[in-house]
Amino acid sequence: MKSVKKTSDSRPSARIAMHSEPAISASDRAKKSPKLIRPEMQPVSFIDNPEFKRKNAGQKILEAPCPERTSGRLGTRKRPKEIPAYLGSLYEIPLLTAEQEVYLFRKMNYLKYLASQLQQSIHPTRPSAKKLEELRQLLDQADRVRNEITQANLRLVVSISRRFTDPLNSFDDLVGEGNISLMYAVEKFDYSKGFRFSTYATHAIQRSFYRSINRRQKENQRFYLGASDDQFVQLPASSSDEEQVINPDAFENLYRRVINEMGQLLDDRERFILMARFGLEHDGQEQTLKLLAEQLGICKERVRQLQNRALVKLQDAAQSIMAANLLDNPTLVI
Repeated sequence: MKSVKKTSDSRPSARIAMHSEPAISASDRAKKSPKLIRPEMQPVSFIDNPEFKRKNAGQKILEAPCPERTSGRLGTRKRPKEIPAYLGSLYEIPLLTAEQEVYLFRKMNYLKYLASQLQQSIHPTRPSAKKLEELRQLLDQADRVRNEITQANLRLVVSISRRFTDPLNSFDDLVGEGNISLMYAVEKFDYSKGFRFSTYATHAIQRSFYRSINRRQKENQRFYLGASDDQFVQLPASSSDEEQVINPDAFENLYRRVINEMGQLLDDRERFILMARFGLEHDGQEQTLKLLAEQLGICKERVRQLQNRALVKLQDAAQSIMAANLLDNPTLVI
C-alpha cells in the first residue's frame, strides 16, 4: 500500500490501494471527490430591496453623488488619552450622516444584487472569462463601499471594547473581535428600516462580546480543572507497518464535516482570518498578515497566533472525526 501523500498545495490526496476488486476510473473518483467552488462563484448575499428592480435603478443608485454634509461638523475629534496611539488614525475619519449611510448601504447592496444576477447567468463548468471579470469588478466595487462604511464606524468598536475590558478580556482582543462583528453587521444591516446603523452595530458587537466572554470563562475553568484521560480517543492499530490509506468516500465525508463544523469550532475572528489567509473569499486572493492586522486593529504577530490557534482547532476536529469513523466503521480504511 502507498501512504497518503501531500501535493504541492499541502492538501491530502486520497490514494486507492490495489486490490482484486475492479479498478475505479478517474472519472468515478472525480465524482466522489469534494467539489471546490470557485471563490467568485460562491453565493452572493445581499439585502434585497424593491427599488433594485425598478427601471433605471442603476443610473439612480450608481451615478448619484454621495450626499454632502449640511453642517460644518466633520465628525472628527482628537484621540482620547487612554486610547493607544496606533488607533489614533480612526479619529481622523469623519462619521457618516444618516443620508450618507443610506446612500452607501443602498449602493453596496445594489452592486451585490447585480453580481448575484450575473452569477446566475454564468455556466458552472464552462464560465465565460468576460462574465467572470465583470463579476469580480462588481464584487470589488461592493467591497470598497463596505470598507468605507466599516472604516467610518471603527470608533464605535473602540468605545464598546473599553467598557468590556477586564483581566480575561484584553482591549486589543476585544477590538479585533469587535471589528469582525462590525463587518458582519455591515453585511446584514437593512437600510430601508429607517434606523441608524450605529444602533444595529452596537447590539451586534455587544452580543459578540458576551459570547466571547462566556467562552473564555469556560476555557479558563477547563484549564484549571484539567482534562481526564478518557477524553482521548485511541485509534485502532494498523495491521501492517505501512500507513493506512483513506477511502475516497471517507475522505469526502471527513472534508465536509470539518468544513461544516468550522462555524461551531471557530469564533468570528478566527474564521475571518482563515478565510482571508487561504483565499476562500470571492476574489480568491490570499491576504497577508500585515493587511489583516490593519483590518482588525491588532499587531501582525497576534494575527499569526490566532491563525495557528484556528488551524490547531480544525486539525483536532479532523482527527476526532476520523477516529470516530474508524471506530464505528473500520472498512472506511482500505
